[in-house]
Amino acid sequence: MPDHHIHRGDSPLIVSLPHDGTALPDDIAARMTEVGRAVPDTDWWVSRLYAFAKDLGATVIAAHWSRYV
Repeated sequence: MPDHHIHRGDSPLIVSLPHDGTALPDDIAARMTEVGRAVPDTDWWVSRLYAFAKDLGATVIAAHWSRYV
């Protein structure tokens, strides 16, 4: 599984969304509380907030894994 998702744009602008990821590996999730497994520190709306960047030709890099990983 990749660490991140990349949308490659054609402009020099790069937008990074490091707190967009929600995935947890099973071995880590097994040691977490139920609250932790819900990944409450995820920046839930950041990908929507910066959705316009793709239309500007930006390269957008979004994390796959939760910041807890």
